[in-house]
Amino acid sequence: MHLATFRVRNYKSYLDSNEIGLTPGFNIIVGENNVGKSALAEALAIRGVHQPHRSRATVPTPGVSPLPDTRIDTQFAFAAGELRDLILDNFTEFLIGADDQWDTGSIGSKLSVMLQEPCTLHVEWVNGAARQVWLPEWMGPKPHARLLSYAVSRVDRQIKNEPEVRNAHTTSSSLLGVAQIVASRIYRFSAERLNVGNYPFGASPELDASARNLPEVLNALQSNPARFARLNAIVRDVLPQVQQVSVRPTGSQGLEIIVWNDDPSQERLDLAIPLAQSGTGIGQVLAILYVALAADVPRTIVIDEPQSFLHPGAARKLLQVLSGFKQHQFIVTTHSPIALTTVRPDRLFLLRKRGAETEVEQLDAGAASSMQETLLEVGARLSDVFGADQVLWVEGRTEELCVPLVAQRLCPEVLTGTVVLGVLNTGDLEGRRAQLSFDVYRRLATAPALIPPVIGFLFDRDGRTDRDIEDMSRQGGNLVRFLPRRMFENYLMLPAAIAAVANDIPGFSEFAIKPETVSDWLAERAKDTAYLGQAAAQDWRDPEWRRVVHGARILADLFRELSEGRVEYDKTHHGVMLTSWILDQEPTAFDELARLLRGIAGRAG
Repeated sequence: MHLATFRVRNYKSYLDSNEIGLTPGFNIIVGENNVGKSALAEALAIRGVHQPHRSRATVPTPGVSPLPDTRIDTQFAFAAGELRDLILDNFTEFLIGADDQWDTGSIGSKLSVMLQEPCTLHVEWVNGAARQVWLPEWMGPKPHARLLSYAVSRVDRQIKNEPEVRNAHTTSSSLLGVAQIVASRIYRFSAERLNVGNYPFGASPELDASARNLPEVLNALQSNPARFARLNAIVRDVLPQVQQVSVRPTGSQGLEIIVWNDDPSQERLDLAIPLAQSGTGIGQVLAILYVALAADVPRTIVIDEPQSFLHPGAARKLLQVLSGFKQHQFIVTTHSPIALTTVRPDRLFLLRKRGAETEVEQLDAGAASSMQETLLEVGARLSDVFGADQVLWVEGRTEELCVPLVAQRLCPEVLTGTVVLGVLNTGDLEGRRAQLSFDVYRRLATAPALIPPVIGFLFDRDGRTDRDIEDMSRQGGNLVRFLPRRMFENYLMLPAAIAAVANDIPGFSEFAIKPETVSDWLAERAKDTAYLGQAAAQDWRDPEWRRVVHGARILADLFRELSEGRVEYDKTHHGVMLTSWILDQEPTAFDELARLLRGIAGRAG
C-alpha cells in the first residue's frame, strides 16, 4: 500500500494544493523557508489537521471568519491481495455499502475478485476525521441504502461469499475502519525533539504515530536478537559515534532507552547514557529506522527537513540506508540539496509562495538528475547552486574565492542571492569546442527551477586576441564579460600588500620584507618581455603596465625569489590573503572591478 494522491484544502498556507500524485519510492519536496513544507508534511500525516487558511481569499475583510473546515482528499493504492490481507488481519466482520439494484446472491464473488486485484481506497478527511470512504472498483461515494456483512475467518483466511444485509442507518461501513488503519501506517518525523526516552512497560511491537512508545517496541524487538543486532548495525552506519542502543527497566513499570558511546564489549553499563540526555537526532533516527526495519507491511514515512536534526553527513547516510527499503514509501521535505544528491527521486515537487498561498509544482525528476550531471560537466555540484537566485561564472578557483570578497566589501548588492562559481576549464569555451561548451551552460540557464539562471561569465583577457574575445562574447549569448586587466592577479600587485602577506607566511624570509623591496623588484622586472610580451609599457607604476602584464607569473617569480625558493606562490591561498589585505587597507584598488560587477548585476536586472 502507498499514498497515491492527496489534495489539501484550507490548511495553513494551502488554500488548495490541487491533486498531488506520489509514487511508492522516494518523493522529494523542496522549497525555501516558510513556503509550507512542514505544513504539507503535517497534512500528509492527516491526524489532527485543522488550522484554516487565512488570506484575502478566505478573509476578505477584517472580522470575517475563515472557512471552518480543513479538507484532505487521499487515494491509497493497494497491490493485488493487500486489501484482502488487511481485512483478514483486522476484522471479524466486514461491512460494505451496496447498491439497491445489485443482486445479493451474485455480488460475493464480485467482492472476492476485486480484493484479489490491485484497487484504490478513496478517503475524504475533514478536520482529521474520515468523512467519506469508498472503493471506486466497487462503487462510488454515494449514500448506501444497505450494507452487506461478510463473515471473516482468520483461521482459514477466508472472507465468506454469502453476505447478510444490514440497514445502513444503524451501522457504518467497515471502510471507515480501513481508512483509520491505513492512516495509522503513515509516520511523520519532524525536527522537534522526540520525548521518547522513557515509557511504561508493554509488549506492543507497533510504534505509535508520535513514537512515544519507542522504548516499548525496542524492548519487544530485543527478543529477536538478529533483527535487533541489524537495527544497531544500521544505526552505527548513520551515527558512527553510537556504538549500540538498548532498553533497560526503570523500576517495576518503566522502560528506558540507553545509548552506548563506548564499546559494549567492555560491559561498562555505567557509561551508557539515557537517550533523554543524548543528542536530538538520535531519537528520530531510531524511530525512523525501527519503522523501516520492523514493519511487516509497507509504510509511508514522511521526514520533514532531515538536515534540521542531523549533521549533513548523517542525513546523507540515513537517506542512503532508507533507499534500500524498497517496500516503503518515503516523502522527504527539505530546503537542502542533500536529499536530491543522495537519492534519485521518483517524484520531485517545488513549493512556492504566492502572497499568502503555497503553490505546488511537480518537476521532472529525471531532468533534475540530468542537471546534476550537467553541473558536474562544468565542475560544480547541485549543492553549490541550490537555493541561489542566480549564478555568476568566473575564470577559476582564485576568482571564485576572491570575487565574492571584493563584492561583499565594495558592492554587497551584487551578492544578494548570487553564487559565484569558477569554470572548470575556460579553454573549452574558446576554439572549436566553444559552441558545445557554451551549450552546456545554456542548458543550466534553462534548467528547472532547482537551478538558478546564469547572469554572466567573467573571464580574464590573458592570451586572448580581440577576435577570440569577440567570438566568445557572441557564442556566450552576450553574457560574457572580460576583466579590464589581463587577469585577476593584476589587481594584487601592490608592494605594501605583497610585503605584508609575505611577512605573515612562516619561513618566508630570514628578514622582514619591506614594501620598498617589492617596489625595487618590480622596477627591475618591468621591462622583461617574459611578463609583457609585445606590450610597450616600461614602468610598473604605469596603469597600462598594470593592465597588460602577466600578473600571475610576476607573483610566482616574486615569491620564489624574495623567499629564496622557500615559498611557491599559491594562487588561491595567497591570492585570498592579498585580496583581504587590499580590501582592508586600500579598497579603492578594486574600484574598477566593483564597477564591472555592478554592471553585470544591473544588466541581469
